[in-house]
Amino acid sequence: MSAQLFLGLNNSASLFRSSRYWLTAGTLTVLSLAISSAHAAGIEYSKQSVAPFFEPGNYAELSYAYVDPKIEGTDAAGNKIGDMMDDFDLPGAALKIAPTANTALALIYEQPFGVDTKYPTGNIFNNRMGTTEARVETTGITLLGGGKISNNVWLYGGLEYQTLKGNITGAQPVGLTTAVSQVIDEAGALFGIPTTEAYYDLVNKQNNGTITPTEAATLGAINEVAINPVATAPTYYTLDFENESTLAPVIGMAYEKPEMALRAALTYRAPAKYQVSGVENLQVILPPIAGGDGVTPAPAEEGLPLAGKTEVKMPQSVNLDFQTGLSEKYQLLGMVNARWVDWSNFNVAPPLAILATQEPLAAYKKDGYAVEVALGKQFNPKVSGEVRLGYDHGTGAPLSLLGPYDSIKSLGLSAQYQLTEQLSVAAGGQYMWFEGGPVDTKVDGRVANIDDGTGYALGMKLGYHF
Repeated sequence: MSAQLFLGLNNSASLFRSSRYWLTAGTLTVLSLAISSAHAAGIEYSKQSVAPFFEPGNYAELSYAYVDPKIEGTDAAGNKIGDMMDDFDLPGAALKIAPTANTALALIYEQPFGVDTKYPTGNIFNNRMGTTEARVETTGITLLGGGKISNNVWLYGGLEYQTLKGNITGAQPVGLTTAVSQVIDEAGALFGIPTTEAYYDLVNKQNNGTITPTEAATLGAINEVAINPVATAPTYYTLDFENESTLAPVIGMAYEKPEMALRAALTYRAPAKYQVSGVENLQVILPPIAGGDGVTPAPAEEGLPLAGKTEVKMPQSVNLDFQTGLSEKYQLLGMVNARWVDWSNFNVAPPLAILATQEPLAAYKKDGYAVEVALGKQFNPKVSGEVRLGYDHGTGAPLSLLGPYDSIKSLGLSAQYQLTEQLSVAAGGQYMWFEGGPVDTKVDGRVANIDDGTGYALGMKLGYHF
């Protein structure tokens, strides 16, 4: 059971005020959301942009986004898994002060990482003791300071103060996939299902409504043999961890030519390391064949304290943000945003979870790589717009139960209206396509297959120059 959710909010593309270009509309807003495994790979909600630092003069902003992903699938017993991804909100804020024309200070608030997953009833990940669910939230407040070391080069750096809280639960039977495999190996041929692949082919037919009456009877017979007599044991794992906080360094360099609306900024964020304390608990309903009564959870003792502290290290990352004027005549701005996140070194391994599952609670196979390209246009002195395409290649298969998606593709549109010379309002939307895949565990093997999914995000931002 690992968490892999990658949804993110990106406020991008400050348009430089310049004497040559008419691109003076302040900041365009676009919502760049993708999952996890991919725009936002891992458990990302935000791309941790430093764009407010480069706004001209003194500046403040407030932003809000609503995100609604939808992902479904099928469990190892052939049950349909309804949408397990909850919608969520992403607030944001920033304040930038320019003591001089060549120096700047910025304070940026966001929610960089998180998980909002809950499995509905009707599948093996929801039993009489509870459901598979994850509620993890982080907040980040980044303080940046910097200045020009030449006419075109900025150096900046600072610290991010990050907090972490949440709870994770996991409900599924132990041994279900093993039981199915054993029955098929020993007696599958008698039912006309000689391999596990043939079994899951029938499961998929059942789910998409193409199964014949004969095939349905065969599938029912093998399920009766595999699931009822072979004593699978419903389990329920919980982890509640206390609020924790930490500091992480941030450093960057930028090159700009305002007369061309050009800026290239490279930003590095060090890992945010936590020492998490909390309470784990694991309960199992043992069947009579294993010495239980099939009803009472055991052990029934209260939560077991973690053995000391468990380290949680939010990954290091590198952002490259590039923009340049493409046409003075048509007032066009081109943008490219790329991001690397060190997810392959992310590992959450509480002792009881390791004992029960023989693998970390959360871990990823690959680093996260994401890229977005965008085109901005100023239509008149008050109205600007942007279109943005994004791709995140994800963190690799097998997928996680708590973040069941791999790569993410996205399309975003946004517009900004200049209410006054100082005040602007921007709004945008994004549509996302999530790639599904298998969910495997070390103990049980294949426990689910996740379908490709979709999602959307809506947001707005107020910006004020003073």
